[in-house]
Amino acid sequence: MNSINFTGVKNIGALTAIGANPNQQRLSTNNFLLVNLTDDYNGKDLTNFKDAVRKCNTKVGSFINDKNSNFVHITYTTVSNPENETEQCVSSLRVNGKKVILKDENLPLFSFIAKLTDRISDINDEDFVLNRDFVSGPEARELIIPGADVAEIANEQSLDLEEFLDHIYSPAVTRLNAQAINQGVQKMMMDYFA
Repeated sequence: MNSINFTGVKNIGALTAIGANPNQQRLSTNNFLLVNLTDDYNGKDLTNFKDAVRKCNTKVGSFINDKNSNFVHITYTTVSNPENETEQCVSSLRVNGKKVILKDENLPLFSFIAKLTDRISDINDEDFVLNRDFVSGPEARELIIPGADVAEIANEQSLDLEEFLDHIYSPAVTRLNAQAINQGVQKMMMDYFA
């Protein structure tokens, strides 16, 4: 893949983690998306993200990534009861590890995430920019799941780390997770406005 970026985003990775809590009969699904935002000829994604964060009246602190301010990490979580489909599913959104409460002040950030994930879900393979130096470096392993290193996960699951990283940073996996996050964020916003 080439290293020239004309999309405003690069080094995009994604992962889905599903866990069950048998005591509470709950199923938790986490969609993780990591995006290296840039400002370039076709867009100002990094500037637009920082502007959206500035517009939020946040008391819990900034939504800027404390490890690398050019990255945004999005986690969309749903908790459901698979044995009771009439029970309402609970959804939440985290940006760079901080929960984003759906309220008027945070709508610019929700809107940014919805637009970004919509664009990512439509990126063609040939437009998917991934720097191999990034994938082989520590940020690719450490930023995809907050507080975890995928090298440890790969080792625990007896997975080849290089193959696991290729999976995480593949266009198909990234598009699917971006689409799931986009649909979830849009549903949260529609419910909010209903």
